[in-house]
Amino acid sequence: MTMRSVSATSIDLVVFDIGEVLSPAAGLFEGISRITQRDVSAVTPAYWAPRAAFDAGGATEEYWGDVLNRLEHPVTAEIVAELSDLDSRTWATARPEAAALVADVAAHRPVAVLSNAPHPMAAAARESAWAPHVSHWFFSAELAANKPDPSVYRAVSTATGIAPESIAFIDDREQNVAAARACGWNAHLWASDAESRAFLNGLILDLAPAGFPS
Repeated sequence: MTMRSVSATSIDLVVFDIGEVLSPAAGLFEGISRITQRDVSAVTPAYWAPRAAFDAGGATEEYWGDVLNRLEHPVTAEIVAELSDLDSRTWATARPEAAALVADVAAHRPVAVLSNAPHPMAAAARESAWAPHVSHWFFSAELAANKPDPSVYRAVSTATGIAPESIAFIDDREQNVAAARACGWNAHLWASDAESRAFLNGLILDLAPAGFPS
């Protein structure tokens, strides 16, 4: 689906997903493997299988208990806390190039985050190094719904008072991008930090291209 032509002056809010778009969660599954003494090949499916319910507001103890049970590992309060802390901190750590893009955009337009994320990750993101550049935070756990549910996108427009056609959005999942476009947003499928910057520079003409100061 081709995005319609939009004038630079009509964009009033730029919305970023976190996972992959801002953060690759580098070393997360290796870290879980180290803590649990289970192979990464087992950790990855165990991590993702119950994740949607956790992202939608599920309890931390229930989620990590489910993951550990899938890994046939004993469940203790200590290991749940350790895994939760690792998960939240890792996802909240943005790539330097992505953090720079958020800062550059924030110099020209308000920035929002819209992420499928559980409560602990939402708290960690708000305390991250790049958090001061974000004006609005929207997390699935707090909305009790995950992207691509249309209610998530409507919640952003309602809370910010910004019309859908004045919102630019970057996400790494096609179904989330398609749902945002169906709600009237100017949505873009993430491919790289440089390509995201080029997309936004096409909408915000005073945003510097990669390698140039804003």
